Amino acid sequence: MPERIYNLIGDRESATLNEFLEEPFSEEDALQELIARSPELLAGEQMNPEDPPRWILISREAGITDQVDGTARWSLDHALIDQHGVPTLVETKRGDSRELRRTIVGQMLDYAAHASKYWSADELRKQFEQHEDAEFRLADLLAEEEPGQEEFWNLVDTNLNAKNLRLLFVADRIPDELATVVEFLNEQMQRIEVLAVEIKQFRGDSGRILVPRVIGRLASTSAQSSRRATTLNRASFLAGIDDADVRSGAETLLDTAEAHGARLRWGTSAVSIRVRHQLWPQEWLTIGWLCPTPGQPGWNNIQDLTFGWTSGWYDIDPDSPLKQRLDRWARAFAEDTFSTRLEANGLDAWWVAHEDAPAHIQTLSQRLASVLDDLAQL
Repeated sequence: MPERIYNLIGDRESATLNEFLEEPFSEEDALQELIARSPELLAGEQMNPEDPPRWILISREAGITDQVDGTARWSLDHALIDQHGVPTLVETKRGDSRELRRTIVGQMLDYAAHASKYWSADELRKQFEQHEDAEFRLADLLAEEEPGQEEFWNLVDTNLNAKNLRLLFVADRIPDELATVVEFLNEQMQRIEVLAVEIKQFRGDSGRILVPRVIGRLASTSAQSSRRATTLNRASFLAGIDDADVRSGAETLLDTAEAHGARLRWGTSAVSIRVRHQLWPQEWLTIGWLCPTPGQPGWNNIQDLTFGWTSGWYDIDPDSPLKQRLDRWARAFAEDTFSTRLEANGLDAWWVAHEDAPAHIQTLSQRLASVLDDLAQL
């Protein structure tokens, strides 16, 4: 029997109920179009309330090949990417589809295996940039936060290489058999998040109501917690530093950065120190990363207290004052006995171990203040 929901209008004495009756989608394409136009229907806040995934649509009917430079063998309903650069593969069916019970799981695993092997970030970027409003969509997704646009696509590439994906089965009714398989896969897979999203449609005299529900999250709460950590804030960052002297030094660097106009961007494993510059206003420039846990390399091998910039990711005029100042900032650490060259693609940076930092916090703080002031004056 179809479900009903009600819209209550008015106060208690004169309230009226508007009834909305559950109505299955008549065509898969109607549901697919809704997701393409409004990916928020996938209910990211139910997947991870502390850090809800948000998406940009790369393409509908995304081609997937089974060999290098081959033509597309399969067509995925939606290719999406979230704000952390995680590719999200979406297959959409009506609830009464036989495929939803029998073949869709094997089909999706085929897609995931071959997409992670043969997709590239460059290819996905080209497809995305065919949208007329691509620049606006990406800026809105990133909300002026790190990663910047160039860094974002490098992060997509990293996730593809690591086979860090999200698989979503979407229908207006998710059968119990599929829900059971989704929970099993989500518990067992280490890098791939598997969820089902049920989007029910209710129709009444005043229009339609869409109600999404994520299935499989109970299984993912424990299985995914280690892979999708929550975002740090100032309090949790400082609390994560065990050594009191290191904690005090890190707080000094945070205070220095903010006092000299930098913006702090809190990630899941580090806080980045960022600045926007009038000579290159389209991107935030990151000039440092502070990690609360010593000896645990994070994104692009940053660790402990890392200083420098993403030199390989931006097309900045090599003769510009901006480029010269950023290079000088990175070279300032080259002669130090307490800093180590960071081995990472696209980064010109050095890192200072937690244990060595307290004795040199004044030097580090002065250098940070100097580069921020210089960049502001260029």
